[in-house]
Amino acid sequence: FARPEATYFLATINLYYEKNFQRAKELYWSLVEQYPNNGYYRRLYMTTLSHLREYNNMVWFYHETMNHWNSASLPDHPVMEYELTYWLGRAHYYLTDYISAKESFVKALEIGNRLKNRESRDLFTLSAYFAGRVSEELNSIESAVKYYKITANQTAMPEAIKRARERLRELDV
Repeated sequence: FARPEATYFLATINLYYEKNFQRAKELYWSLVEQYPNNGYYRRLYMTTLSHLREYNNMVWFYHETMNHWNSASLPDHPVMEYELTYWLGRAHYYLTDYISAKESFVKALEIGNRLKNRESRDLFTLSAYFAGRVSEELNSIESAVKYYKITANQTAMPEAIKRARERLRELDV
């Protein structure tokens, strides 16, 4: 019991305090390998990959996780799926695959809508904001406005809310 807890705390210190993302990645990966059915470790591993800007690995890890979850017939884990789907969208966004990014952000929003306190969930706000951004990239202004309005009505991530409101003003809505 103590060894995985110590590994988790060391990884968390490396991720959030030391900013040693490579070491955090190694530690979280060891936990994912040891406890493949632990969605929390998987979420932290994906977050670490995002800090390292390992976008192709993020895409791979999303699919690996979903395949593992389905093949092991594990119960639904909506928080994990919603967070990993958001990060998948970010990976596609930075890889300039805007169609896939939008699909992921919209799916994250759909999953997030079923969660409690979605208005105060950081990744729900960011999913809506980035759905607006990619909609603009795809020249779908009506869709962008829809997602920016969702963003503007959240309580988490004030910077994203501010930017969404700026985009709505600039789009003359």
